[in-house]
Amino acid sequence: MSSNLVNISEIFYSVQGEGTYTGEPTIFVRFQGCTLGCVWCDTKYTWDHDRENFYTCKEVVVEVQKFTKDRSFLPMICITGGEPLEQPEEFHKLVYELSRLDYDIEVETSGLVPVPFDLNRYIDSWVVDLKLVSAKAHKTPVWDDLNSFRPEDQLKCVVKDQKDLKTVKTVLSEFDFKGTILISPWNPIKGTSDTKWMEECAEFCKDYGYRLNLQTHKFIWGAKRGV
Repeated sequence: MSSNLVNISEIFYSVQGEGTYTGEPTIFVRFQGCTLGCVWCDTKYTWDHDRENFYTCKEVVVEVQKFTKDRSFLPMICITGGEPLEQPEEFHKLVYELSRLDYDIEVETSGLVPVPFDLNRYIDSWVVDLKLVSAKAHKTPVWDDLNSFRPEDQLKCVVKDQKDLKTVKTVLSEFDFKGTILISPWNPIKGTSDTKWMEECAEFCKDYGYRLNLQTHKFIWGAKRGV
């Protein structure tokens, strides 16, 4: 792929469904391509790097601005995937182009690819996953990165059972993550909720001071694309 092109799955306008910016009007720029293979991924349509939908960075900016031209405010930008950091050169260029236009930028990444902390001045919040055994990912986390995040960053822990919760507690006792810890209850069927498991996760958050993280966009619209 040319270094001048970025492979994009979709660009859409909604509200942020999870994390510390839940409810914020947000433009999502979803990168195409991810080689990590997490079993509970809810965007598996983004995995294939050969599914080509190429844009220049300037073309991505044009698409983003279509959602802002008639508004009196700038929505946030959430760059997500897929795994954006698997297109590192294009990712850097796009972040720079969007930051020049004064957008606040949130980036969602897997925690399995090294985070380019040199971009911190352009990124308002990194949202990094803590991939647990239940994810069955093809790589191991970049553990040392956990010590380098800022208070404004977020660590999303998708948890399937009590074993996952114990692992979260153990990992966080070994690293100095300074941001917000998000506990995300895994549900076996997309768009549904296992109330008992959510209650257990809520109790865990009460015990350790973490934040319960529910995918509110699925409660509103169900398991749909582009919302």
